[in-house]
Amino acid sequence: MNRSDIVAAWKRCQGVPFSHQGRDPLIGLDCIGLALRGYFEAGWEPECPDLISSATYKRLPDSALLTSLVENECVEIPVLATLPGDLLLMTWPGMDELPCHIACITDAHTTLDGKRISIIHTHWIMKEVKEHGLTKEWKDRVTSAWRCKALV
Repeated sequence: MNRSDIVAAWKRCQGVPFSHQGRDPLIGLDCIGLALRGYFEAGWEPECPDLISSATYKRLPDSALLTSLVENECVEIPVLATLPGDLLLMTWPGMDELPCHIACITDAHTTLDGKRISIIHTHWIMKEVKEHGLTKEWKDRVTSAWRCKALV
């Protein structure tokens, strides 16, 4: 499994419609489904397949379940140490500041002005998978950064 394969798989999903609990890019993806798609296409095999099933969470985001999934399959890293292929856990306004969203890092490089990060993700407001820079609005929502154990 390598980072470029993961990022390429995520980028192929640009424009795929948002679909709650979505795991199939031909139908739709949610934020977790997008993250998983990149890892699966790159050859990843989860340590706990039952944990990643779309049936394990309900309509509203479940911070404890999301955190459990990430902690089981990834290791926490400093945000400034992120590389393409890593993940960011984020809060969502009105959700008690608990992590309930995942963004996938597609680019991370350092310039004279500091670290520049690009992310790809989806949610119901965006309506589809989109890639963009990590703006202040999104950066302020980051609670932690994670690296899949297969990339460590």
